[in-house]
Amino acid sequence: MTLVLIGVGTVSAEAASLKTAAQASGGDQAATTSHGWAVVGEPVVGQSASGRYTATLGFLASWPGPASRLPPLAVTVNEGAPVTNRQTITLAFSVTGKGGPIRQIQFSHDGVIYAPPEPYEPTKSWTVLPGDGVKTIYFRVGDGFGGWSDPLTATISIDTTAPSLAITAPKDGAVLGAL
Repeated sequence: MTLVLIGVGTVSAEAASLKTAAQASGGDQAATTSHGWAVVGEPVVGQSASGRYTATLGFLASWPGPASRLPPLAVTVNEGAPVTNRQTITLAFSVTGKGGPIRQIQFSHDGVIYAPPEPYEPTKSWTVLPGDGVKTIYFRVGDGFGGWSDPLTATISIDTTAPSLAITAPKDGAVLGAL
């Protein structure tokens, strides 16, 4: 991209990353990122200025690590029911403390591969993997700027087997006395 400054010269702006460093290896670790741009100019033919000049502009952003920047979050599965016979469940989230705003949330069946981030909402319908038994739902919340919480979990038992009933008494054909 070339910018022309009238009567001064031609300046080309080149986006140049000066430095990018991020450390967020632990929940309470701080992370720092630096980015910058270089502006390079050359004199216009016919101007008295000579040579080449460069001006570098930059900024530094620091923030606390992911766990300390996002507020604590509580989750309730199916309004607190410990068991359900359906694969689709409802998760209800509530913020339980102070921290920066939660802007994104991701879900996973295994805690390793997460679905793409989606906007944070206080409720979410989620379909667990097929089969009966205890199901764990993994999720993590983000601030919208690349910071994610440590994985959080919620569990519920799935029981899709209908109950059975066997009548063992009285025996077939038995006559019961009058009451």
